[in-house]
Amino acid sequence: MFSLDGQKALVTGGAGLLGEVFASALAGAGAAVTLLDVDAERLAAVAERLAARRIDVDTAVVDITDEASVARVVQGAAPFDVMVNGAAIDPKVSADAVGRGSALLGLTTEDFRASTEVNLVGMFTCTREAVRAMEAHGRAGVIVNVASVYGVVAPDQRLYEPPTGPAGAKPVDYPATKAGVIGLTRAAAAACGHLGIRVNALVPGGVRAEQPEWFVDAYGRRTMLGRMAETDDLAGPLVFLCSDASRYMTAATLVVDGGLSQW
Repeated sequence: MFSLDGQKALVTGGAGLLGEVFASALAGAGAAVTLLDVDAERLAAVAERLAARRIDVDTAVVDITDEASVARVVQGAAPFDVMVNGAAIDPKVSADAVGRGSALLGLTTEDFRASTEVNLVGMFTCTREAVRAMEAHGRAGVIVNVASVYGVVAPDQRLYEPPTGPAGAKPVDYPATKAGVIGLTRAAAAACGHLGIRVNALVPGGVRAEQPEWFVDAYGRRTMLGRMAETDDLAGPLVFLCSDASRYMTAATLVVDGGLSQW
C-alpha cells in the first residue's frame, strides 16, 4: 500500500531543507522524482548529492511566483501522479527584530506581501496547474501541500529569547501564510474530489537545521517527545500521504510535530 512503483512525482522547493529528504523518500518508494526550485545552483547540488547515493532525479528551474513559469514546467512534466508543494519563504529571526512585539510591529508590508506571494499565491498556482495536468491526462493523483505547525498554533515567542542578548521574534507572515495553506488545501480538496484527486496538508513541527543549541534545547522542551524533528522524521508521513495507504484521506491535515501543538 505504500508503494509508488511506476509513478512520477514533482517536488517544489527541491533545493530547500526538506527537498532532498522528500526526493529520497519518494524514490525509495519507487517513484520517478523531478525536483523543482528557483535556485539552479542549489538544485544541481542536491541532485549531485542524491546521485552519489544512487538516487537519480530530474530537475527543473521554476519560479512559483511566475504563473507562466509554473504552467510551462508543470504542464511540461505531465503526466505525473504526485505533486508535493514544499517551496516557501521561512523568515528567520532577525538581529534587528528585538522583543516579542517586533514579530508584528517590526514586519513591513512589503515583507508580508513577499511571503504571501511565495507561500500562498505560489502554492495556489502550483496546485491549480497540477490539477489541470492530472485532469488532462486522466490521473487520479495526489497533491501534498507542506504547511507548518505555526499554521495550527501561534509561535511561542519565548522560544526566541536567548539566555543572553536581546530577544528575537518569529515574524507573523510565516504563520499567517501557513494557516492559509491549510485552508487552501481543504478548499482545493473539495473542488477536485470528484476527479479522484486527493489534496492533503503535511504539517511539520520545527526541524533541526543550524539553530543555536539554546534554541534546540528550548524547542525540545516545548514538545512532548523532547526534541526537534530531524528531516527524516518527515519521510514516512510524506510517503503515507502520497500512497494508497492514505487513499481515503483528502482535505486532511497530518500534523508531525512531536506533540508540540497538543500541550
